[in-house]
Amino acid sequence: MQTVVLDGPDDEQMGWEAVARAGEASREVIGVLDSQIESPGWDLVIVASTDSGRTWARRATLRKVYYMATVESLIARSPDHFDLVLRLDDDYGAGVAPGRYVASTEDRGSSWSPFVIAR
Repeated sequence: MQTVVLDGPDDEQMGWEAVARAGEASREVIGVLDSQIESPGWDLVIVASTDSGRTWARRATLRKVYYMATVESLIARSPDHFDLVLRLDDDYGAGVAPGRYVASTEDRGSSWSPFVIAR
């Protein structure tokens, strides 16, 4: 796994969790990064590249349902619509139901719906 240092207030070290292309012919790629310092973090960083992954820019930050939830997949439904799927295997005594959670974007990752449990 590659570690990426993002410029920001905390200069967080983040690791790649998922990447999806915004359509077969598109040069735009959306990526999801999670903290790689000791354990997963509460926030996921959404990054985007418009040059097929040569350069990246932060597009959004997305709060997970629980910090131990892991990224299962990032699915491109169309050039604008992506679904991000998290998996939580245990409630860890935190009162968060185990299962799969999905958040969606309709604007290439700039804004996201809240995570909802997938039924």
